[in-house]
Amino acid sequence: MLTQARTVLTLHATPGGRTETLVRDAIAAGKPVATLDHPANAHLVALGAVPVTAATVVGWYAGLMTVESARTDEAGISRS
Repeated sequence: MLTQARTVLTLHATPGGRTETLVRDAIAAGKPVATLDHPANAHLVALGAVPVTAATVVGWYAGLMTVESARTDEAGISRS
């Protein structure tokens, strides 16, 4: 499944569950992974997922930004 994905958005994953395993696999494969910025997702951020706001997710679907730009914006890193 991950071979076809360019990026992964995980809204929530139970610690130790199958979705967390998918997140681990995606990160290991070098795929950008984002998750909602919420305390319940802290374990995903610790794995390497980028915490993003709901407004950012809406921006992706509206075509206003890319996952890569959100990665730098949400992390406080300026765009190049």
